[in-house]
Parts: sequence; C-alpha cells; structure tokens
Amino acid sequence: VAGAALQSGKPVLLDADALTAFADDPAHLARLIRRHDRPVILTPHDGEFARLFPDLAGNRLLRAQEAAARTG
Repeated sequence: VAGAALQSGKPVLLDADALTAFADDPAHLARLIRRHDRPVILTPHDGEFARLFPDLAGNRLLRAQEAAARTG
C-alpha cells in the first residue's frame, strides 16, 4: 500500500505500518521516496525510526537530519 501511495503522484504521509513494512529494506523506501516528485513526510516514533535507521545514533535532531538526507 505504501508503494502504491508513493506512485500516486500526490503528497504522501507515511506512518506506523507503512513504515514498518520497509523495516527489512529501508533502502527500498529511500529509493521510492527519491523517485516521488511530491512531498513525502515520515512520522516514525522512536521504535519505527530505529528499525528504519538502525545505524543512526545521537540526538534526535541530528538523526532526523541524517535520515532526511538519506531519503531525500
């Protein structure tokens, strides 16, 4: 479902299970986001964020900035 939303040509907000669906392949999510020509907003809680970006540590702002840079 998240993949279809990212192919819709409309702005997309991804949360909860839409994010968890990419926990095994966060790079795939990043590729889909980079190809999407509309705004994409991710709203993970700390657990979802850790599943998508397990290698990011430090303060919340720096982690968010790095995640944004990775996903575009």
